[in-house]
Amino acid sequence: MIIKNNPKARAVREILEKNDISINEEQWQRLETWVDRLIAINSRINLISRKQTEVVWLHHILHSITPLILIDFPKNIDLCDFGTGGGLPGIPLAILRPDWQVFLLDSRQKKISALKESTEGLGCLNLHYIVGRGEEVGLNPTYNKKFQWLIARAVSAVGNLERWTRELRKKEATLIAFKGGNLENEDVPPAQIPNVNRFVEHPLKLNGYSDFYIGEKKLVEIKFV
Repeated sequence: MIIKNNPKARAVREILEKNDISINEEQWQRLETWVDRLIAINSRINLISRKQTEVVWLHHILHSITPLILIDFPKNIDLCDFGTGGGLPGIPLAILRPDWQVFLLDSRQKKISALKESTEGLGCLNLHYIVGRGEEVGLNPTYNKKFQWLIARAVSAVGNLERWTRELRKKEATLIAFKGGNLENEDVPPAQIPNVNRFVEHPLKLNGYSDFYIGEKKLVEIKFV
């Protein structure tokens, strides 16, 4: 079902337009259809917090798209959505960037099966699905040192992410993590993460929407060498 007059979806689209993210009608219909399916499937398989379904557009969809606003990505990349859970941010990014190949990785088979169900027939031919723990999947020759770009939302501390993605990453790779608060309080502070060439914090301050910024949410861009 395509929700043409959903005010929450419309509000997100207006925010994206204020931040120079242009979405054509076909992409927007796919996104609305997928969100509708996500909410329906979530009633039987916990993909996102059920308390969050009323705010899914602002708290999940807009949040997932913020990397396209704040980070300068090249075209035609392979992106690993590490610990994808409910397909966030990977599926919205795949819809908006059809030139990317997006790999949704999660250790739980039932979640990957639910994501396949949610995207069936959407026409997102650039989506791929991987079941397994990242540190084990990275030992598979198919995925060993495959990714120059990785992204993780609501997964773990950056020190754990560095360790768990080590075998998946190319030598020169970028890992983007959605974080909040002071990273110096994590078990492994940014300065102690090995093989880091550049570490940038991007506060989530958007034109037309300030809630992320007030909540100290940020994107952490880690470039490895």
